[in-house]
Amino acid sequence: MSHLEKLTISLGVRGRTSFIDGIHLDNCILSRLPHLHTFVFNIITDFVGSTEHFEPSADHIRRTFIQRGHHADCYIDYHHVNMPRCHVYSVPLNMERMRHISHGFPGGTFINVRILSMLDDSHSFEHNFFAQISRSFPLLSRLVVRNTTPQKEKRSH
Repeated sequence: MSHLEKLTISLGVRGRTSFIDGIHLDNCILSRLPHLHTFVFNIITDFVGSTEHFEPSADHIRRTFIQRGHHADCYIDYHHVNMPRCHVYSVPLNMERMRHISHGFPGGTFINVRILSMLDDSHSFEHNFFAQISRSFPLLSRLVVRNTTPQKEKRSH
């Protein structure tokens, strides 16, 4: 596997004591792949339990990827006490699926994504968020929504 030149991963991780960032990824995986020249990723780290009170920002996580030459975007939801969630992904994202975006999703343009799942049990998905999703994923063919919080601003058309 050390001769691997391209790597695409979609990874969901639970139960860590810190978010997966560019430093961790480089130290544990990418440093062992000296021939790697293309790396596409979609990583969600959630249910992080930490004894520290340090809460890294999305900018901090994003910088750890960019400083290592990976174009990335990131958002963090600290909506549950002791259960934050970090979603970091390649820009551009050359995957057909994106899983478990939440209300914190910052937007962007994802022309390759055809299947999207949205998951957020602490905030409702409002009309303006669905409009943002429509703009961000212009070629979407399948949308799966899991949300237990009722909308605050209901619109009827």
